[in-house]
Amino acid sequence: MSGFIRHGGVLVVLILGVGGALAGQAAKPTEPPPSVDPSERIGVYDSRAVACAFAGSKKHETIIAGWKKEFEAAEAAKDTKTMQEIKARARAAQAKMHRQGFGTAPVEDILALYPEEVEKLKRDHRLAALVSKWDSVTLGKYPKAKRIDVTDEMIEIPGPGERQRKVAREIQTKKPVAAWKIAILDNPIYLVWLAVAALVLVTLLVTAIVLVWRKKRKRARAAS
Repeated sequence: MSGFIRHGGVLVVLILGVGGALAGQAAKPTEPPPSVDPSERIGVYDSRAVACAFAGSKKHETIIAGWKKEFEAAEAAKDTKTMQEIKARARAAQAKMHRQGFGTAPVEDILALYPEEVEKLKRDHRLAALVSKWDSVTLGKYPKAKRIDVTDEMIEIPGPGERQRKVAREIQTKKPVAAWKIAILDNPIYLVWLAVAALVLVTLLVTAIVLVWRKKRKRARAAS
């Protein structure tokens, strides 16, 4: 489809998210209830695992298929403006999914697709709330609540295939990727800028060293 949707490795599978605006790298805190009962139980989970499990799921593939159909219709109509808009949306969604799957961005947009399953999980475990383990702000508002790790169960909510289930489990053994690394992943041009900056710094350093060396040599000659 003119190259804006690809399949293959894990990074490619984690292309399209749902929702509009991009989520920030840091987990966005959710509003807690007015009062917190010390005896409450909250469910904590690794948001990266949820994103990995969602990628390649039935609903995720449906979203991709819808975008592909929309793009092909625009392409057939030679509607370049719409084509560019869809490509822009795809790039933005890809960046968002990378932040969710490799960083600590929230996945509320994904969970919103499965309201019944999420509510059932909360009922089964008697949970007052579900909070990402990376959302320190919201977790701090439940200082005395018992934390129940429900990551494994949340992985199953999107109905992942075996491959994505494996990725979702493995991602939990790794540290989140730094925001600047994800930015480079989504914007390779940053690598060029970093290379240029590094070259400039090295040039300045070498120049400074040469000037100091020449100055010392000149003093040595003058002294002799």
